[in-house]
Amino acid sequence: MLSRKLLIAGVLAAALVAGVAVVAVLAWPRARDGGTIAWAPCEGRDGFECATLRVPLDHARPDGRTIGIALNRLPATGARLGALVVNPGGPGESGLDTVFEGREQFGTLVERYDIVGFDPRGVGASEAVRCLDDRGMDEFTAADLTPATAAERDRTREVVKGFADACAAHSGDLLPFTGTENVARDLELIRAGLGEERLNYFGFSYGTRLGQVYAEQFPGKVGRMVLDSVDNPAESETPGDATGPTPMAGTGLTPAPAAAEPDEAESALRDILRDCVGRADCPVGRDENGAVRAVDDLLANLRIRPLPAAGGRRLTESLARAALFHATYSRDNWEGLREGLRQAVNGTGDGLLALSDAYYHRDEHGHYANSTAAFAAVNCLIGDPRSVPEPPDAIAARMDADAAGSAGTSPHFGAWLFYGTQYCAYWPVRPTVAPHAINAPGTPTILLLNNTRDAATPLSGAEAVAEALEDARLVVADADGHIAYGNGACVDRIVNEFLLTGRAPAKEHSWPAEKVSCPA
Repeated sequence: MLSRKLLIAGVLAAALVAGVAVVAVLAWPRARDGGTIAWAPCEGRDGFECATLRVPLDHARPDGRTIGIALNRLPATGARLGALVVNPGGPGESGLDTVFEGREQFGTLVERYDIVGFDPRGVGASEAVRCLDDRGMDEFTAADLTPATAAERDRTREVVKGFADACAAHSGDLLPFTGTENVARDLELIRAGLGEERLNYFGFSYGTRLGQVYAEQFPGKVGRMVLDSVDNPAESETPGDATGPTPMAGTGLTPAPAAAEPDEAESALRDILRDCVGRADCPVGRDENGAVRAVDDLLANLRIRPLPAAGGRRLTESLARAALFHATYSRDNWEGLREGLRQAVNGTGDGLLALSDAYYHRDEHGHYANSTAAFAAVNCLIGDPRSVPEPPDAIAARMDADAAGSAGTSPHFGAWLFYGTQYCAYWPVRPTVAPHAINAPGTPTILLLNNTRDAATPLSGAEAVAEALEDARLVVADADGHIAYGNGACVDRIVNEFLLTGRAPAKEHSWPAEKVSCPA
């Protein structure tokens, strides 16, 4: 992210000059510095402090087994307002990494807030979900996730069932307790441990769902809350069929992408290719439709003959789709995709593998973060526990049908996204919470942010959440990609003003993200 350093007076003056109405000033006593968390300097990380907070594995049994939640913080450099807890999303992303990189990412907020990160239960340095080893992950991510025949679908089921079985074998005792509702209860214990009267919170992507669930459970403890790239917890349409049945109808599960996500990703890929063909060095042609055909030909060839890459690796069709999908998250990835396509056209797979490695969190040494395992452990618990049928193969069969339907409107991502979550059919734990809109009565104003062209969290979801919440303001940036904060001066100005002063914008604002000043 980009960051900008703004004085509070400058923010207020700029907002007033631009004609931005500000309302709903949130004020409460300044939090005390400390709380009950025992902080110590982080090893090898100058200026940062680390800690572990013990929380119940099962919040219904607070005196039972506990697990460790890893935290870190970057102490405020100026007059301290309190703590700002951040969650980068995923689910499965490391909040510790976000804060370690946050000295510049959070700009002026670092002056007034302790920036606090945590790895949620199931993630990273906390009590983490473990499934496959690195070799197993290489095989899983390279497997066929767009099966076209009955035999291919059977092989795909074996792969995804193997993933679910590995998770059960290595983390079966943790899996019943990895849902968002439990992470929200951990977040409340973090607030209390920080000594904060209210939770000041900045959530991104899935972190916006966590923020909403926290607000639903603890409305009286919500402080200044910003939710960027909004995940709609009520989403229930089948991907690719907005008028159709609920996701994986008859299964009760909703682990697959939100209804609009494959279609938005398809649109984003078109935008990337349209940008490419306008450049002299575009490796896939000179017109948009020709570029789409070139990508389709590449995927078809990879299905038959994967491309070689460094270290004896191979670029498969599924890994190439992961690279394409990762590119839709940010304009920063577009150049890398062009280079990856150029290399693929010339017979090597390294460039596209680099993008797919970023998507799956595989480092240069071949080691994977546990983000895929954590993603599954959270998402497979989303669904109505009363309507999940048995046996698991029946669930998988229904998912086959939904994948075929989604492929009709999103040929590059629909089936791939569905089959990529088919392990939920074989998950050892039943879903725990049915999708539902969250109203969160009694909270102060919650600030929502979304880009207009966000394939991962489409704007329609943010609009639905803005309608559902009792008190929310939606800021819309006319921009590509995932995450609005740090990518436009107007968004940053309103967010910083809200977090530093409690002033929220009136109802709704929209503008191009690259503009320096807000509209009248």
